[in-house]
Amino acid sequence: MKSDVEELMPRLLPVEEYDVEDFDPSVPPRNPQEYLRQVQLEASMCPDVMVAQIDPKKLKKNQTVNISLSGCQPAPEGFSPSLKWQQLQVANFSDVRQNVNKHREHWKLQSLDNNVVMPNPEDEEGWLKFCLGEKVYFERLLSQDDNDNENPGIDYVKVNKNTIQCCLN
Repeated sequence: MKSDVEELMPRLLPVEEYDVEDFDPSVPPRNPQEYLRQVQLEASMCPDVMVAQIDPKKLKKNQTVNISLSGCQPAPEGFSPSLKWQQLQVANFSDVRQNVNKHREHWKLQSLDNNVVMPNPEDEEGWLKFCLGEKVYFERLLSQDDNDNENPGIDYVKVNKNTIQCCLN
């Protein structure tokens, strides 16, 4: 049966069994097995948990780091993106931006249904009613049991597809 330590930190390299009394850590290792034994022995002497004593005053002094981009070196050959890849990324970004702008313009011209009243931006309760639907909202208020709230949904009597899409923009 594995110990707790082996279960959390499994051995990655096989190490032959050895007698701790015969092992002298002051002598430099002569082969890989002795080196791994020395590493295991040193690791076994370390505490499982360490707590650092940090002076918060020292941290506050060195919070800002200024990096000069003028001294940056170009990426080594083969590590920088190709011109074709860069152009493809710019083209994809441009397409997405155009689609977003097209949808924004389209939905600005659409009006909300007459029966929809948008809550004020600061009205959290109003937004809960609006997004969940009044029926689900009030059921959640009345029920203190978390099991009843597993499947909240939208009250489609109050909110239709156009309203949802308008709110997402």
